[in-house]
Amino acid sequence: MRFFFAVLIILSSSCENSKTIKLVKLTGAIQKGPFITGSSVRMIILDENFNPTGEIFFTETISNSGNFVLELAHSTPVMLEGYGYYFNENTGTLSHSPLTLRAIYKPDGSPTQQVYINLITHLTVERIKELLKSGSGFDQARQTAESELISAYNISNIYTHSSPGTSLNLEGGDSDENAFLLLLSAVTIEAARVRTNDPSYSSGDFQELLNILSDDLRDGTMEDLNVAYIQSGFMNLKPLLIKNHVAERFQKTNSNAQVPDFERIIDRDGDGVVDSLDNCPLVPNPLQENADGDGRGDACDDCPDTACPHDCITGTNEDGTTKILCVQFCYSDNFREDVPLAGFSNAECSGYLSGELCSVDYQFYLGDAGYEGPGRTGICAQECDFLSNNCPENESCLSAHWFFPYQEPATICVADELNYERDEQRNCMPDFSLCGEGKHCGLLPVKYRPEVSLSAFITSCVPICDPSNPVECNGGTCHTDSLTYDTGFGLCDMQTGDFQQPCNPDGSCVPGRTCTYMEEDTIIGHVEVYLCL
Repeated sequence: MRFFFAVLIILSSSCENSKTIKLVKLTGAIQKGPFITGSSVRMIILDENFNPTGEIFFTETISNSGNFVLELAHSTPVMLEGYGYYFNENTGTLSHSPLTLRAIYKPDGSPTQQVYINLITHLTVERIKELLKSGSGFDQARQTAESELISAYNISNIYTHSSPGTSLNLEGGDSDENAFLLLLSAVTIEAARVRTNDPSYSSGDFQELLNILSDDLRDGTMEDLNVAYIQSGFMNLKPLLIKNHVAERFQKTNSNAQVPDFERIIDRDGDGVVDSLDNCPLVPNPLQENADGDGRGDACDDCPDTACPHDCITGTNEDGTTKILCVQFCYSDNFREDVPLAGFSNAECSGYLSGELCSVDYQFYLGDAGYEGPGRTGICAQECDFLSNNCPENESCLSAHWFFPYQEPATICVADELNYERDEQRNCMPDFSLCGEGKHCGLLPVKYRPEVSLSAFITSCVPICDPSNPVECNGGTCHTDSLTYDTGFGLCDMQTGDFQQPCNPDGSCVPGRTCTYMEEDTIIGHVEVYLCL
């Protein structure tokens, strides 16, 4: 009987305990950039002194925004750890290796709470631990550690930090706090690149620097060398590039979030004007002089008397006078292979999301027209359709190409002043050599072949045509197989019979020319053909 009552007491006690246990749901995300779906999330249960209890719970992110859901007893502090691949805002690509980020969190009494794991939470973990050991309460330790982090970074004397790092969210709207999180993220990964003196962004290098900084900030300050890396990363930022990358990522993940604009909380040249309003954000000009009214300050304007909203290139007219071309520069170190547009889209172009490309081959147009373009630089240009020539006024749709290893061609709008008839002889480079307006370089069949050993094809700049309505070919063939990629248009037969052109199909030439056997080493290999000479 006594055993029966003991069992009842135990069961009764268990039922009462189960009634007093309140679970809290933690919803949040891991963000560097957001971690991808399927990233690991580990929750380590801590005791009241913030020491591990040995209890660990696991889950995974459930979206490409890094979202996760966990449940725990509401009064229990925890260490949260995220591990996975992340979106790199500076490059616009996913990382090549996983990253670990951490956060210490103490739940309140709410049944559902939001907690975000990010760079602020990661970089303050060790400092929070030290402050807790010294007797600080958790909230005070967290506030102190985050204030010291922001002071040590010294990248914004405008931003006022008031919310916990665990509440900051890149997809949480365009607030100053979320903008600072994006700024901190971009600066730190750029600092890792500066530290290794490597033009690439290595995830391993980034993790190493994060761990070094977290340990360095254990005492609330940062060593001078690490400060120097942070400041170099800060000055190297390309804000439009970063914000466009984030905007594209939001677009791809079906997020309606606004991109946090960190330019309104930074003043990189220290002239008292925030970058978002500064017409020369890297050159001090407190008076913002702008003689031509183009929005670009005189202090950083290469053509201060000509209105160009972005950049400009100077050249020389035939009479020796100076001419100016308004452009927008983009840089080859930001070319990407994974964008959905033809050719390469570069997020330094202001019209990036609406179809602007970064054309390296614009250099050839510039050089031919007498302009001096800077090396290793591309020009932003609108993508266009060869058949419809859907370019702005005073621009034409021409073929362009992108240097190795980026081999897919594209068509771009080129200013009419750069668009004149180029050398249209044979032996252009198939698929992408620059031809005149309405023409393209293709591999065309040779019609006159009296000997079987002769080459079957030759390259030439020829008119483009619409395969469904090849009237442009004047009764000739509209070839759809004369290019190595699908362009959406065809190419007409090449011209024959005239000087240095292949002989007519019957072997004849125009009066005064003779059909002559020729051997040539060309960019497409050794060619044997009969030409009119």
